[in-house]
Amino acid sequence: MLRQMKNQLIHNDVPLSLFCNIGTLIRKQCIAQGNLSSHEVFLFADDRLEHCEILPAGMYVCICEDDFSKEAVCARKLLDHIKKSGYTIAGDYICEVVIDFPVMEEEKRKMFSKMQIPVTLS
Repeated sequence: MLRQMKNQLIHNDVPLSLFCNIGTLIRKQCIAQGNLSSHEVFLFADDRLEHCEILPAGMYVCICEDDFSKEAVCARKLLDHIKKSGYTIAGDYICEVVIDFPVMEEEKRKMFSKMQIPVTLS
């Protein structure tokens, strides 16, 4: 999905500097059912792009992780916290890559991610 997104940006003459603000999204109805499969990517953009969804302001339950392979574990922690706290899921789950840098000696990428779900008080 990331490669497709990057190709779309290039095809549409969108500055690749926006590619550093990329993440995954799981729609509210899926995350509420515990479905942790993401089939959408997004990027934070400014007024240069048309047809953008706006993330609503509100209260978000968040968690950060420096191991991208633990995203599902963290998402489940968020869902458990929401349930235990009596919150209601109010919107889509997003996982934002805050910083991404290659680590040469480990031959893998190192990412610091922020996962968040908007909530309301029940």
